[in-house]
Amino acid sequence: APRPRERARAARVCASAGRLEPAALPDTFHITHSLIDADGGIRATYRRVQPNHPIFNAYLMGGRTHVLPGDELMTVDAPFGRIGLLICSELFVPELSRILMLRGADLIVAPGGGVHGPTHTRLQETWRAIARARAAENLVYVVLDQNLFGGGTSGRTCIASPERMLAARDDPGIVIADCDLDRLAALRSRFYDEELLSAPTSDADLFWSRPGQSHDRRPELYGELTAPQPDAFEYHYERRGLDTWRQEYEKIRLKEPVAHDRSDS
Repeated sequence: APRPRERARAARVCASAGRLEPAALPDTFHITHSLIDADGGIRATYRRVQPNHPIFNAYLMGGRTHVLPGDELMTVDAPFGRIGLLICSELFVPELSRILMLRGADLIVAPGGGVHGPTHTRLQETWRAIARARAAENLVYVVLDQNLFGGGTSGRTCIASPERMLAARDDPGIVIADCDLDRLAALRSRFYDEELLSAPTSDADLFWSRPGQSHDRRPELYGELTAPQPDAFEYHYERRGLDTWRQEYEKIRLKEPVAHDRSDS
């Protein structure tokens, strides 16, 4: 995107830019997120690995139904830390942020689109709760921005640290916050110890997030996360033909209700 590259070069800042790009098959597309460095060069281009479902794609993308997934998660080194790249509602998939954390991300940047008009969902507060959750559980900073549309929809722009929401606004404009990597290091390099379990002498002694949270893991228990799930949407439906998306979309509607055994409760 020439204009964001020119602006980044002129201001000597890194920039994040999203766009819809043609994919290999006719009438198919990828949603991409490019990280632009202070020289105006493109450091990395990430293809969203979990697009929206086709009906929502058509709504958001001017009738473009077939937005296909990429297959690579990305982190990029910058002078101020390592950046993990996501796009929009991929923040709602905790496994993606967790992998970026495991790859050393200090900052997750997730540019978002918007809703073109009023719908049945009102997610502004949920979006910000998700940004705070991803930041706290992974001990990273999370930056979420949004393209604003009309129709009275509210923005969801925010910058979240593991400890608090640093900045947020609903209207068009700029938010600025300091992201302290030394603070991340302090949170990441500690568990609860004798010092942390003693009474603080001042507010400077306080942590507002759980220290060591990014290391509190038991990967041997997580195998179910990679097991096939019968009702999971297969985003690479195009491999069987573009017209097979409908049966993927309908799988959740056809699933039999799960019978709960109350004897164990």
